[in-house]
Amino acid sequence: MSLRVNDKAGADYWDKTWRVQPLPTAVSLKKNRLNNYVFLSLDQYFRNVFFNWKCAGRRLLEIGAARSLWLPYFAREFGFKVCGLDRSETGCEQAKEILKYQELCGEVVCGDLAFPPNWMLGSFDVVVSFGVVEHFDPPEACLKACARFLKPGGLIITIIPNLSGLLGHLQKVLDRDIFNMHVIMNRNMFLSTHKKAGLRVLDCRYLMSANWCLAASGKFESNPLNFILRKVLSGLSKAFWLAEKRGIRIQPNRLTSPYIACLATNTQEVRGIFLEMIRNMKATNRAL
Repeated sequence: MSLRVNDKAGADYWDKTWRVQPLPTAVSLKKNRLNNYVFLSLDQYFRNVFFNWKCAGRRLLEIGAARSLWLPYFAREFGFKVCGLDRSETGCEQAKEILKYQELCGEVVCGDLAFPPNWMLGSFDVVVSFGVVEHFDPPEACLKACARFLKPGGLIITIIPNLSGLLGHLQKVLDRDIFNMHVIMNRNMFLSTHKKAGLRVLDCRYLMSANWCLAASGKFESNPLNFILRKVLSGLSKAFWLAEKRGIRIQPNRLTSPYIACLATNTQEVRGIFLEMIRNMKATNRAL
């Protein structure tokens, strides 16, 4: 299959990015502190998705798995047999190191999404991606390529940054080149993109109230004021999170939410466990 899309970031960009950054720490669910609020919020989302699934032994693939913190998370918390795919050799080696450090099994394949090994196609129960699809134009072609890895009736979970709101404006100010590496979508556009890819959408929503730290400093990083900026963005994010921890509900929304998440399947006939999943996601819509 030829993936006829434009990768707005490019492999060289990611290799250069990963080489200069230290390995990230593991996803920790034991620390109930504001610094861990993003992980805890995403963990709650995934637990609502898989609340009625027997995940142990099922196969999960992460697309764009360079330096992945999530492969160990899905293996440890849900019992998935995990595999990652990325075209950055540096990123793949770092993902393997993270798995090895946590003494967890998993496979990381260095390869192109458009030309993966044949054994990977139609082999996975779940395909996830974090901040991948929005770098391809048109994004629905990328989603079609991702869906090829699913078994019949499999799940695809796609999470992108919400650059259609204030976060996008902030990113433009900090580094417009980084902003231009993304296809900008709001929730409705993201949902429509999945439908264009031939997927059946089970749930599509904004996630979290805020996370201003998601904006990359880019060219501004060399500015002496960048240190102060990062402190300000962290403080603003924590103000939102602290308000929520104290019972002030801030509904996820287009303006301030940092993420958009879409849950879909590659079958148009939705019944049984998928109907229960839809009911559960609707019931927890206000809790996320």
